[in-house]
Formats: sequence, structure tokens, C-alpha cells
Amino acid sequence: ELERTLPAQWPALAARADIFARVSPAHKLRVVQALQRGGRVVAMTGDGVNDGPALRAADIGIAMGGGTELALTAADIALKDDRLPALLEAVRQGRTISGNIRKSLHFLLSSNLSEILTVFGAVAIGGGQPLASAQLLWLNVLTDLAPALALAASPDEQDVLARPPRDPRAPIVGGGQLRA
Repeated sequence: ELERTLPAQWPALAARADIFARVSPAHKLRVVQALQRGGRVVAMTGDGVNDGPALRAADIGIAMGGGTELALTAADIALKDDRLPALLEAVRQGRTISGNIRKSLHFLLSSNLSEILTVFGAVAIGGGQPLASAQLLWLNVLTDLAPALALAASPDEQDVLARPPRDPRAPIVGGGQLRA
């Protein structure tokens, strides 16, 4: 069926289907490219030599199980386990870690803003440096370290797998988050 599909029909077909199985290496690559042309973030799993081109072209190539050397080299991520629950657990952990890094950065930037404004304000009006570098360092270590570590190690949120993937072009901390 894929062999008879016209190139112009591939993006619509790729967007409609959830899973493609038992397809040729050329078709795997075409599916990945069609989804990417449609603006999708594409993850491709595979374990063999025939998966190499699609693993390399995908936004996230995932070598499953033992995998061949070519699949492991072409992939971005290699999972030792080839079961679907292991893949879902890896996605859950990755999203949790990403979210925790964002929370920690947001906290550190917002909590240190007062220190930054104090130093810049004092220097701007000619008042000199209000706090020595060592004082700023100790202030940060004593007041920011424990809360930032707690945020970085916080457990995953319940809906972490229900969320869509984040835009890979979006900054870790955007301007809107700094104003919040």
C-alpha cells in the first residue's frame, strides 16, 4: 500500500496513522521525513541495520534492546530494554528531569533578581559595591542551594506523559517565565 502512495499523499497518511510496522527501510525514512514536514517532533525506534537511516533522520532516534552497532551509532538514545514500558518510563523520566531543571532555573533567577538589582542599583548611583563577592556567594549557598536541590529532585507530576512534547526550539527559560 505504501508503495502505491504518491509522494504528495505521504504527509497526510503519516499524520493519520499512529504506528507503522513491518515497512521497508526506505518507507521508514519517508514516514519520518513526512511527519517532520508536517511540523511534528518524530521519535523513531529500531534495533537493526535497516533502521539506521530513519533513526538518524528522526528528531529522537531510539535504539531498542541490544541493537546492532549501526542502530546504536545512528540513534540518539540507546535503551537496554526493548519493551514498550521501558520506553514510556524513559520518556517520563526525561520530561520530569526537564521540568525540574526549568523549575530550578526559574527559582534561582527569580530569587537572585533582588541581589542583582541591589548590586547594579548601588553601582549605578555611585554607592559602591554593597556586598563583597564572598558575601554574595555565601548568601546564595545558604539561601538558594537547598530549595534549588529540592526542586531539581522533585517527583514527577501525574500528567507528565499526557502533555505534548515541548517545542525543541523553545528556550529553557523564556522571557514570559521571567516576568511571572
